[in-house]
This record gives sequence, structure tokens and C-alpha cells, in this order.
Amino acid sequence: MTDILQQLPHRRLEAWKWTDVQRKVGEDTIGLSVVMMPKFTASDNVVVSEQDAHPSDHVMGQLAQRFSNKRWMVYLAAGQSGDVLIEDMQAGHGRIGFMIESGAELTITEYHKGRAGAFSNIELNIHMAEGAKLNRIIVQNDPDNHTRIATTRIAAEEGADIQQFTLSFGGALTRLETRLYGEGKDINALLNGAYLLADNRHADLTSHMQ
Repeated sequence: MTDILQQLPHRRLEAWKWTDVQRKVGEDTIGLSVVMMPKFTASDNVVVSEQDAHPSDHVMGQLAQRFSNKRWMVYLAAGQSGDVLIEDMQAGHGRIGFMIESGAELTITEYHKGRAGAFSNIELNIHMAEGAKLNRIIVQNDPDNHTRIATTRIAAEEGADIQQFTLSFGGALTRLETRLYGEGKDINALLNGAYLLADNRHADLTSHMQ
């Protein structure tokens, strides 16, 4: 277990100086070495399946890989409009991929609500084909002794449109990270976020664009 703790990011890393995961998680933390089992509720034209996962280049994705080489895959065919609700991400490590084909529009609603005293680590990879549209709503409301890291990578091709809103109520330590990679011209992205914290709750909303 100690080697898992050593793999967790800490404040001595520049990108994690406001989110010292290593300090908040101990060997007895619930979920540190188990696989997350999220619940999906999707429209009829959205396909959800379990598939082999590609290697991750992110420190938290690499940690999730240690416990499963599988990921959940959400697929929407070209020109379709659909939606998916994801919840029960209560503890453990999870990986979810999304493929939104050309001209399709997918609405993703995520409810991040964990178990008391637990640890959650989830990596989401979203690929948007040419002219695809993504509406993403993230609501996070964990117990005040829960640690959550959610890392999202969005790869957007030409003409893609991203509308994202995040509402965070924090926890013992919370980091909701979005990494947007433009892979073409005329990409439109609006990433909005808000947090409402009480007492000693912590929230870190991090965005990278390139």
C-alpha cells in the first residue's frame, strides 16, 4: 500500500501545490486500492460498454491503471443527439471514455458524491469528432472527509463546440481538472465553474487549454 501513497501527487510538484493529495490520504483510506463501479443512465441511442483501456499519460490515470486495464466506453453515432447520467462514483479508481462522432450532440451529467472517509480517483477521456457538440454538467458534493480527484481530457476536432459547467461544494480535498486539446480550427469552448465552500472544505477547479 505504501507504494500507492508514494505515487500520489504532493505540494512539492508545481502543478499540485494547491492540492496535496499525499497529505490527505492514508493507508486505511477507503477506496485506495479498489475499482470504482459507476452507474450509467443513458438515452436509447447512447451505447455504454466495457472495453480495453489505452495507457494514460496523467499521474492519476496511471494510478487507476494499476487496478484495471478496462474502462467504460460511452458512444454516440454521427448526427445523433443523446444524453447520459453518471453517478455512484463513491470510492475507488475509475476510467471512462467517450466518443462523440461527427455532428453528434451529447449531454453528460455527472454527480460526484462519495462515501464518508473515502478516496475517489476518476479519469475521463472525451473525443469529439468534427462538428460534434458536448454539453457537460458536473455537480460535486462529497462529505467533508472525502478526497476526490477527477481528471478529464477533451480532444476536440475542427468545428467542435464545448459547453461545460461545474458546481463544487468541495470536501477534505477536491480537484476537478479539465484538459482541452484543440485538434482543428473553429473550436468553440465555454468552461464555467463555481464553488461554495463551508468550514474547512477544499476545492480546486483546474483547466488547461492547448
